[in-house]
Amino acid sequence: MKLILSILLLQITLSSSAQLINIQGTNNKTTSLIFPSNILHVDLGMQNDYIGVNVDQSVSNLLKLRMSSDFKEVTNMLVVTQESYVYSFEISYSDSLASYVHIIKTEDAINNQQHEDTINNSSRDTIKDKSKFHIDNEIINWIENYDGSTIRSELAKEGKMTLIMKNIFVKGDDLYIQLGVNNNSNLKYVIDFYNLFMKSDLKKGLTTTTSQDIQIPFNFCNEKTTEIMAGENKSIIIHLQKLTLEDDKVACIEIYEKQGGRHLKIKFGNNEILSAGKLQ
Repeated sequence: MKLILSILLLQITLSSSAQLINIQGTNNKTTSLIFPSNILHVDLGMQNDYIGVNVDQSVSNLLKLRMSSDFKEVTNMLVVTQESYVYSFEISYSDSLASYVHIIKTEDAINNQQHEDTINNSSRDTIKDKSKFHIDNEIINWIENYDGSTIRSELAKEGKMTLIMKNIFVKGDDLYIQLGVNNNSNLKYVIDFYNLFMKSDLKKGLTTTTSQDIQIPFNFCNEKTTEIMAGENKSIIIHLQKLTLEDDKVACIEIYEKQGGRHLKIKFGNNEILSAGKLQ
């Protein structure tokens, strides 16, 4: 399952913190990346016998990159750390390296500004704009009480967990996506992190090419859901800036289980976005 990043170029330029980190490896040395906190997830854009990464078992914030001289491609890599920071890399081969150790800083994370804004907003709860809070509540109530038809989308099932996109709504330049998550098991589902990204929709049979996907920033309209109890159904509403997709692109939503394997992923295309209902 791919966990890579993706969004419109305009949104990248609007976010000063979004950046791609260039890393080179070689065949006779190990390239080491040291992160500010423990590594939770690593996704390498290309998997073959000529390149590999692993997290050091004794030092959980240390990632080691190795490649052979036969690896001549350029690929991408995504790393998620304990504080839910996301780092995006472009990986290439070089016969000689200027540095074999890279210190990765928090400000290198592509979602650093979004994360800091969340922290700052939390610390300012006592002076929150009450009129805006009231509008947000109205939007949440309207969406949750909507009794019209649901949008067509994929259904993700894993270990008696189900994820579905129920609807997409639009108001001005804002999109609101309503997700339904059902826990039909007898085990509590603890959410590690959410991911929303856009990727190329390559047709089967075509030669696979390496592409850099970039995360789509979003936030939660109400309190972030962190766990779903056994037998519980949850409605999750996320907000993002209005976007449309190119014909060869799809957007994906992923939910990863903490210390578990019940990872859920659905994708949607332009047809679903353009069919978004209008909020009153």
